[in-house]
Amino acid sequence: MTEFPRRKIEFDGRRFGAALAAFGELKWIRAPVAFNAVFERWQAPILGWRYENPESKLKKFFRGIVEDCPESVDWCFEASFRNWFIVPCRLIEVMDREGGNFVDSAVSVAQEDQDFCIQANTDMELILQGLEKAAREKGE
Repeated sequence: MTEFPRRKIEFDGRRFGAALAAFGELKWIRAPVAFNAVFERWQAPILGWRYENPESKLKKFFRGIVEDCPESVDWCFEASFRNWFIVPCRLIEVMDREGGNFVDSAVSVAQEDQDFCIQANTDMELILQGLEKAAREKGE
C-alpha cells in the first residue's frame, strides 16, 4: 500500500460549496470525505450537488474540469440524475457490475484498494483547485 500520512488530505466542504456556488444557486451539496476515521481507511471521494435552476451549458464546463484537472485516475461527471456528481469512473463501473449506488461502490472500492482511494483523493484536491480557479475567473 502507498505510504501516505493519514491527515495529509482533508477536504473543507465550504471550499467546494463556494466554488460550486459561483455557477448557480446551490440547493444541496455532498462534499467528499477523504478519510473515514470510524473504519480507519481512505475512501473514494464523491462530490455531489444540485442547483436550484441548473443551466445545461454547465454540463460541458464540469466535464471539462474532470478531463483537465486530475492526474492519477479516470473521472466522470454524471448529470443524468437530478443531482450532479463528480466521481472516479471506477465507482460507476463497480455500480454497474455489483448494483447499488455511488456510496455502495465507494465502500467496495475502499475495502479492495486503498492505493486507488489515496490517488483519487489527491486528484479530487486538483479538481477542487480547478473549480476554485474557474470560480475566481468567473468573478473577475
